[in-house]
Amino acid sequence: NFSMEQLTLKDFPLSEDFLMKIENWKLQLSGKGRGFQVLRGVPVREWSMTQSEIFFFALGKYLGIPGAQDVEGSLLGHVVDVGATDKVERPYRKRVDIAYHCDGADVVGLLCMHSAKKG
Repeated sequence: NFSMEQLTLKDFPLSEDFLMKIENWKLQLSGKGRGFQVLRGVPVREWSMTQSEIFFFALGKYLGIPGAQDVEGSLLGHVVDVGATDKVERPYRKRVDIAYHCDGADVVGLLCMHSAKKG
């Protein structure tokens, strides 16, 4: 059993070729690039949820410093309708429209696990 906070880059050694790709992605995400990067072909259907979380977190660690996603300080959040009805619950956890907004981060990452049922 582990927590994301314990993981370091030493836990995720990468080949020089892949490290060079990540450096290029960092350039694209900076003010010198196009501002976004799409990564296709991540085999999330073959991985468990935990494996997907670890991959996504590790990639994020190579791109920058993770930040808290909620008041509890979670470093990884899931955007999913859990049927929450509490008014203080975060909008991404219930069935409501979410107004256009800007998250307070230099880089925001999303890993799509499966297609939405609709929308």
